[in-house]
Amino acid sequence: MDKTRRAFIIYDLIKRNRVTNRQEIKRILREEYDDFTSIRTISRAITHLEQDFNIDIKYDDERYNIEDQSMLNESLAEYFDSLHFRLYTLGFHDDPRFEENVIYDTRHRENITKVNNVLSSILLAITKRIPIRFNYKKYRCDKIIEVTLEPYYLKEYQLNWYVEGINKDKNEKRTYGLDRLTNLHLVNELTFARDDDYPVSNPNLVGISGKDIHGSKEVQEVKVKLISRYLSEYIQNNPIHSSQKRLHTDEQGYSTYSYKLIINYEFVGELMRLDKNCKVLAPDMLITHMKSLLTEMLEHYKD
Repeated sequence: MDKTRRAFIIYDLIKRNRVTNRQEIKRILREEYDDFTSIRTISRAITHLEQDFNIDIKYDDERYNIEDQSMLNESLAEYFDSLHFRLYTLGFHDDPRFEENVIYDTRHRENITKVNNVLSSILLAITKRIPIRFNYKKYRCDKIIEVTLEPYYLKEYQLNWYVEGINKDKNEKRTYGLDRLTNLHLVNELTFARDDDYPVSNPNLVGISGKDIHGSKEVQEVKVKLISRYLSEYIQNNPIHSSQKRLHTDEQGYSTYSYKLIINYEFVGELMRLDKNCKVLAPDMLITHMKSLLTEMLEHYKD
């Protein structure tokens, strides 16, 4: 077992109050993970969590405790709550036997396997304020570029992982998909001072893209009618965006919702996913865009 996985398992055991001391940790590692490790190795794993990931672990009154979890780095907190972390600690992230007993979207395992070798390195760089350098290739471009990034956060969206931070060459905020980067390494001879005013996330976005369909960052109000009782109930319980508000529901059970956000491609994709049951009422620019998309789609079926 690699040392980072062992450390994260120990973190999870302590956080969930499953263990009080190193002997109990040793027993669970042996019984549940087939990891016949020593007390000394467990101590080194706890030190790894404290020094490399800035997690404050205390041993008081015969029990381990994680102190001040509210101050945990946001990327670590998000990662520890993610499906990837749960599969990683359980050892299922690369175990094909998992699919024999669980009905599971195999894309999770495929994507986890692709990025697992860089996730821990990026988390370490984030917590230690060390720049990272990697080669990157965009989907619509054959050119491979070298990027030096001051990493701030990891993000997961629709099965894919992204790293966000300050591009040193351009001196601006950028986001990169982990499945498209190669040759990643930490620039250990350098450190950076984190900008306290750096926005944790953009509350006006669905997904990753920071600009709207026309290249603007303008926040607009969108009104959508769902011509389906089922989808009206589904969207009410599974909001597309945090700004979602139900304006009214007619006697047929069809609801009208409003959103205040940047109209990016991810948001348009969410609307398209609702297919014939979705009608955009405002703004005019989005109505025009949706009509254009549907017209172009029809063109593909003329032959």
